Amino acid sequence: PARPRSRTGGELVDDCTACAADEIIAAAGGPAWDAEAFERLTEAARSSLRARTADVVSLVARVLGEAHTAEAGFDRARSVPMAPAVADMREQFAGLIHDGFVAETGTRRLGDLVRYLRAMAHRLDKAPADLRRDADRMDIVHRVQREYADVMVGLGPQARYRPDAAAIRWMIEELRVSLFAQAIGAAIPVSERRILAAIDRL
Repeated sequence: PARPRSRTGGELVDDCTACAADEIIAAAGGPAWDAEAFERLTEAARSSLRARTADVVSLVARVLGEAHTAEAGFDRARSVPMAPAVADMREQFAGLIHDGFVAETGTRRLGDLVRYLRAMAHRLDKAPADLRRDADRMDIVHRVQREYADVMVGLGPQARYRPDAAAIRWMIEELRVSLFAQAIGAAIPVSERRILAAIDRL
């Protein structure tokens, strides 16, 4: 994928600041709808935004370091038999690292991106030894992705903001870790069956 413009310079800092601000707003009780709430929110931002932004920048630096490693691995994996796996990982990568990804991901999930990217590098190392197994596991991921996409289309564009719908997106990322990089470890118990059940509940 093309490198997102916001990886460098002021746009990246703005993205990190927006991410930190979202966390502060949520911790202060959400958006302000009256003068008292606005004053409370302003005070929270004044006292902590700079420090929280610095924390986010530090974490994003780790994410981008892992992203660089993953991209370098994609570029090295040029064999024809590896093409389907690399194409799958490039698509996964583009869904994680793109313009505005920091605020979109949020502080709670940024650390998870480090694991997901490390899992890609692990998969790149292991897949050539058993491409059939990699393909079988990729089929599992693609099945749940199709089910999820179909349900989301039926629910409409606002559904992506539902916490239960957003959680499934991250369950699929954890499924990838579980299938392709068990040594790294998924953060939650996850399986195709668990994800399909969650999709049914939508």
